[in-house]
Amino acid sequence: MAALAIAAFFTGCAKDGADGPAGPAGPQGNANVRVEMFSVAPGEWSSSGSIIWVEKSVSVITNEIADNGAVLVYVKALGNTWMNVENDGAYLRYGVGHVQMTYENATVPTSTEQYKIVAIASSGMIVDSGVDVHDYEAVRAHFGLE
Repeated sequence: MAALAIAAFFTGCAKDGADGPAGPAGPQGNANVRVEMFSVAPGEWSSSGSIIWVEKSVSVITNEIADNGAVLVYVKALGNTWMNVENDGAYLRYGVGHVQMTYENATVPTSTEQYKIVAIASSGMIVDSGVDVHDYEAVRAHFGLE
């Protein structure tokens, strides 16, 4: 019991000292924008004739984003560049916690593909900002993404 009283006494009597040096700068970011990456293996695609589709669970699409925000999806293309899936011919559907991509006149990919979702809350919308949402590098630079 005495040890507990002594411990409480010493933790409660700390003196404020001078502030320490500032820490290193953290990474840039934007609280209104969230990014999530996922991969799709060939066996995850569904198909009917020349139409293929895949639906994935994602955590970045919230009620607020589904109702009032925007969702951009990019696929990793040749040369490690990111191409907007709508430029690649996909139809995009999304709702809270999921995204679906559908391609017409397509065949199931033969290798695993990498995707990146950029979910933008309504408070971070880029309407009339001049940012080309089909260009991931332009979106990345505008929002300070990695």
